[in-house]
Amino acid sequence: MSSAMSRKITLINGHRLAFILVLLLAFLCIFLKMENNKVVQTMESSYSRSLYELVEYLDNVETLLAKAQITSSSEYAAKNLTEIWRKADLAQSSLSQIPITHMTFEKVEQFLNQLSDYSYSLSHKAIENQALTDEELKNIANFYERCKTMNITLTNLVVDMGSGTLSWDELTKEVNVAPFAQEVANLSQDSFGEI
Repeated sequence: MSSAMSRKITLINGHRLAFILVLLLAFLCIFLKMENNKVVQTMESSYSRSLYELVEYLDNVETLLAKAQITSSSEYAAKNLTEIWRKADLAQSSLSQIPITHMTFEKVEQFLNQLSDYSYSLSHKAIENQALTDEELKNIANFYERCKTMNITLTNLVVDMGSGTLSWDELTKEVNVAPFAQEVANLSQDSFGEI
């Protein structure tokens, strides 16, 4: 065999090797992209579950706050307020699983924290058979109205997410999550300080 023929075979084998490496690289990229999509889908499912749980807990809290306003028995008030405390804590836990660090969600977290602390302290008062004062009932009514507003807003957010109007990618990257941010922004810092 001549050296020209040997170089030609080496060149052809080099091209084949390069072609095989390019194919392997392409398959690797496709595989990694598919795996990445699975991870993203799993994370988004987890976020969605946390959002649905948050809405469910807030709905329960809203109902319990409505009941707390009309309760006359200390025993029933203690049970009700303890349940509000527990559900508010669970809502806070669900909220912490959602990857949004926007100030809007910080206000929701602040609200849930204040509601949890307040209902906890009132439940201890009710356990000791002390009646709730008019001021405390007014605060419960205030919490109820704020919870109702948040619940409507979060329900609208879930609807937008479900209809495809808003995605997790958009929600986690946007600086201003338009309607949601606007609704929660209406819960001013001053109104939180009143309670």
